[in-house]
Amino acid sequence: MNIAYGAPIERAWKRMTQALFRPFDMRKWLVMGFTAFLAGLMDWQGGRSGRSSRSFDGRDWRDILGMPAEAWDWLAGHPLWAALIFAGVIAAIVLSVVLTWLSSRGKFMFLDNVFRDRAAIQAPWREYRSAGDSLFIARLLLGAAAFAVFAIYLLACLLVLIGMAGSNASGDGILPTVLLMAAGLLLLILAAAFVDICLNDFVVPVMAKRRLTILPAAGQFWNLFRQNPGAFLLYGLLVFLLKVAVVALIVAVGLMTCCFGFLLLAIPYVNSVVLLPVSYVFRAFSLEFLGQFGPGFDLFGSKGKAVRKTAPKRTAVLKKPSRGKASRRK
Repeated sequence: MNIAYGAPIERAWKRMTQALFRPFDMRKWLVMGFTAFLAGLMDWQGGRSGRSSRSFDGRDWRDILGMPAEAWDWLAGHPLWAALIFAGVIAAIVLSVVLTWLSSRGKFMFLDNVFRDRAAIQAPWREYRSAGDSLFIARLLLGAAAFAVFAIYLLACLLVLIGMAGSNASGDGILPTVLLMAAGLLLLILAAAFVDICLNDFVVPVMAKRRLTILPAAGQFWNLFRQNPGAFLLYGLLVFLLKVAVVALIVAVGLMTCCFGFLLLAIPYVNSVVLLPVSYVFRAFSLEFLGQFGPGFDLFGSKGKAVRKTAPKRTAVLKKPSRGKASRRK
């Protein structure tokens, strides 16, 4: 099977221009921007870590290892602050759960708006209720599992560093171990990001196409992934590079507008409306790419490959015989 990458992007771009600019409908932008806003809530975001300019000597990294114990002692000595921090953590967890539930339903709403080329909120909200709830539970479980894996890994790294601190290892001696640990953490982050891409870009469309819950849809995608692992890995790499290019373009535009663009994009809903063409292209690209694996994975359908709307069929009209021919027959 020949899997294309350029052609799906081209078709996704054409769909975006036809849906959003031919003609331009502000109401459609606002409605679809809202569904894109819901779909983007609680999406996985890769963080950046700054590099310290301080020298990596023995005293510095031993002080860092002692910070958890110092923080615990400080909390024990300030029970009021400890209670406030605990309450804040609980409130943050509850808020993240609510946002995850909303975004799980929003992913199906935005998906529906893209492959049906419409601007609707109430209809897809009701239509994908069970699918959204199934996705919500799966995302909670995956989030808890990812948190456990990262916590265990970081705890293991911390224990190793504490052991090396007890052996009076120098800063130069600890540096290779820290770099190796950072590489392992990077691999875990990339794996989590790839799972998130597969869930959003492929499992969710399968759920919508075949009206399945998360487990059967994930099983069908897994069978497809096992047959074409390289194609999906290359897709993930391409999506990553495209998003890096988009971020670079946004930064350039923000700097050219004297940072006014950054202030505008800092407003969540406004951000979704302004960047709706970008979200639309990425969503349509995932559907176009998935549709190459057969009709069972094609949400646009066979008629959607042409992108442009087909003209209505012309009905045959029976012509009445002319008077001259009728008179001759007589």
